[in-house]
Amino acid sequence: VRVKCIRELPEHISIDEYNNIHYYDKQNVSDLLNREKITISIANLEVEIKVNQLKIQKYQKIELKESGISKVNKNDKYDISKKGHIYYYLELC
Repeated sequence: VRVKCIRELPEHISIDEYNNIHYYDKQNVSDLLNREKITISIANLEVEIKVNQLKIQKYQKIELKESGISKVNKNDKYDISKKGHIYYYLELC
Protein backbone atom coordinates (compact mmCIF):
# COMPACT_ATOMS: atom_id res chain seq x y z
CA VAL A 1 0.00 0.00 0.00
CA ARG A 2 1.32 3.43 -0.95
CA VAL A 3 0.35 6.57 0.88
CA LYS A 4 0.81 9.95 -0.75
CA CYS A 5 0.72 13.05 1.44
CA ILE A 6 -0.47 16.11 -0.41
CA ARG A 7 -0.03 19.22 1.67
CA GLU A 8 -1.92 22.39 0.88
CA LEU A 9 0.68 25.04 0.11
CA PRO A 10 0.42 28.73 -0.75
CA GLU A 11 0.58 29.54 -4.48
CA HIS A 12 4.20 30.74 -4.24
CA ILE A 13 5.52 27.44 -2.81
CA SER A 14 5.70 24.04 -4.49
CA ILE A 15 7.40 20.70 -3.81
CA ASP A 16 8.71 18.58 -6.68
CA GLU A 17 8.94 14.78 -6.94
CA TYR A 18 12.41 14.83 -5.29
CA ASN A 19 11.16 16.70 -2.18
CA ASN A 20 12.84 19.92 -3.28
CA ILE A 21 11.01 23.07 -2.28
CA HIS A 22 10.48 25.84 -4.85
CA TYR A 23 9.77 29.23 -3.27
CA TYR A 24 8.82 32.22 -5.45
CA ASP A 25 9.18 35.72 -4.04
CA LYS A 26 9.11 39.35 -5.14
CA GLN A 27 11.06 42.01 -3.22
CA ASN A 28 11.58 45.75 -3.60
CA VAL A 29 15.26 46.61 -4.18
CA SER A 30 15.21 49.68 -1.93
CA ASP A 31 13.74 47.60 0.94
CA LEU A 32 16.54 45.05 0.60
CA LEU A 33 19.26 47.70 0.86
CA ASN A 34 18.31 48.32 4.48
CA ARG A 35 18.25 44.65 5.49
CA GLU A 36 20.91 42.05 6.19
CA LYS A 37 18.80 38.99 5.40
CA ILE A 38 15.57 37.66 3.97
CA THR A 39 13.76 35.14 6.13
CA ILE A 40 11.41 32.69 4.44
CA SER A 41 9.00 30.45 6.32
CA ILE A 42 7.74 27.15 4.97
CA ALA A 43 5.47 25.34 7.42
CA ASN A 44 7.73 24.70 10.46
CA LEU A 45 10.91 25.47 8.52
CA GLU A 46 12.56 28.89 8.62
CA VAL A 47 15.47 29.72 6.32
CA GLU A 48 17.59 32.87 6.04
CA ILE A 49 19.21 34.26 2.90
CA LYS A 50 21.85 36.93 3.32
CA VAL A 51 21.14 40.02 1.23
CA ASN A 52 24.84 40.33 0.32
CA GLN A 53 24.48 37.03 -1.62
CA LEU A 54 22.00 38.64 -4.01
CA LYS A 55 22.82 40.13 -7.38
CA ILE A 56 21.43 43.28 -8.88
CA GLN A 57 19.39 41.62 -11.58
CA LYS A 58 15.64 41.36 -12.04
CA TYR A 59 15.36 37.56 -11.75
CA GLN A 60 17.61 35.21 -9.82
CA LYS A 61 17.60 31.73 -8.38
CA ILE A 62 19.34 30.81 -5.15
CA GLU A 63 19.92 27.15 -4.31
CA LEU A 64 20.05 26.23 -0.63
CA LYS A 65 21.48 22.72 -0.76
CA GLU A 66 20.22 20.07 1.66
CA SER A 67 18.27 22.57 3.76
CA GLY A 68 14.73 21.51 2.91
CA ILE A 69 12.52 18.60 3.87
CA SER A 70 13.67 15.01 4.31
CA LYS A 71 14.17 12.80 1.26
CA VAL A 72 12.65 9.34 1.14
CA ASN A 73 15.06 6.48 1.82
CA LYS A 74 13.50 3.37 0.29
CA ASN A 75 15.79 1.08 2.35
CA ASP A 76 15.03 2.71 5.71
CA LYS A 77 11.79 4.64 6.04
CA TYR A 78 12.91 6.09 9.39
CA ASP A 79 16.11 7.60 7.95
CA ILE A 80 15.66 11.38 7.65
CA SER A 81 19.34 12.26 7.34
CA LYS A 82 19.22 13.40 3.70
CA LYS A 83 17.38 16.63 2.95
CA GLY A 84 16.08 18.08 -0.27
CA HIS A 85 17.12 21.46 -1.60
CA ILE A 86 15.29 24.76 -1.42
CA TYR A 87 15.21 26.79 -4.61
CA TYR A 88 14.48 30.45 -3.94
CA TYR A 89 13.34 32.39 -7.00
CA LEU A 90 13.55 36.14 -6.49
CA GLU A 91 12.13 38.88 -8.67
CA LEU A 92 13.40 42.36 -7.86
CA CYS A 93 11.06 45.27 -8.44
